[in-house]
Amino acid sequence: MKYNFYLEEKVTAWERYHFSVEADSLEAARNEAIRLVKDDNIEIDYHEDIPDLTMPMKPEDNDGFATQEIFDPEEDDTPFYRNGKE
Repeated sequence: MKYNFYLEEKVTAWERYHFSVEADSLEAARNEAIRLVKDDNIEIDYHEDIPDLTMPMKPEDNDGFATQEIFDPEEDDTPFYRNGKE
């Protein structure tokens, strides 16, 4: 008999956000870009995931909390395995 399960895994990832800045010079545009990013105030033109830079986390990178959980889709939403504490 075949049984189906699913794994949820916490990862760290890099994402790429494209945005524009209007300025009188490249240097001014770069300074404005830095200010907008630091202020969390950019208007995103579009967004990309960068799959090659998605890395699984280990429990020690997550204060000992689980970074992998295995579930049985036929059961409730409680994992039957965790690789760290809850």
